[in-house]
Amino acid sequence: MKKYLQLLLFMIILSFKTITSFAVVLPPMPAVLNNSQQLLLVLSPTWDSHQGTLQRYERQGESGNWILVSEKSIPVVVGKNGMAWAPNLLQPAYQLPHSDKKKQEGDGRSPIGVYDLGTAFGFASDASLIPQMKWPYLALKSSSICVDDRTSHYYNQLIDSSTKADWNPKTTGEQMLTVIPQYTWGSVIHYNQNNVVGDGSCIFMHVWKGPDSVTAGCVAMDQDELVKILGWLDPEKKPVIGMFPIEAYKYLQRAWGLPVAA
Repeated sequence: MKKYLQLLLFMIILSFKTITSFAVVLPPMPAVLNNSQQLLLVLSPTWDSHQGTLQRYERQGESGNWILVSEKSIPVVVGKNGMAWAPNLLQPAYQLPHSDKKKQEGDGRSPIGVYDLGTAFGFASDASLIPQMKWPYLALKSSSICVDDRTSHYYNQLIDSSTKADWNPKTTGEQMLTVIPQYTWGSVIHYNQNNVVGDGSCIFMHVWKGPDSVTAGCVAMDQDELVKILGWLDPEKKPVIGMFPIEAYKYLQRAWGLPVAA
């Protein structure tokens, strides 16, 4: 009897080790989701697709269910080469589908993940053209530049170069006021907040050139739709944006407490 119990215990332990060795390990839920009550959800049909849809969700409190508030899904375009995992999600400990796709500077892919939003921006001198605008707004100047230069300590920052005493005029980046019509209205997406050189820079939500256009890694849409979104964003609700190919979204949706895709 004793030998039988020992054998049974050994088999239970072996079975547990076998099961846990095959357990799927996912990245932890992004911290920005903890207290967010507004979600912009961007989904694309495949990893390499440059087209997708956006829907808006809200929830009551920090742990309530996400409720769809969009009247309809909004057509969007993303990176010309589709999407790729943000480097912080692509760790050896995590088990993710298509893990070879890692976001890098200049790869033409939008970063998969959930991010909070930075300042809105645009060509207007103020945001009074957007009814009930609550979101912080930056009026672009001729000296507004988002730096993509790997050699600059301003990498991945949207700055006013005229205010930087150490500004090097040879620094490369997007001269924001010259990007027409895309930056008529837009908002910064807080990707690569630690400004890790090479991980990708200057990811925005902005106006598209058209439904068949592409971006270098941003999310773009019709101007009227973007203006509605900017008027809907509420700083007190700490809005975030999530970007995923549908396969990756299905993999992470439940673990991250995200809504079932409509």
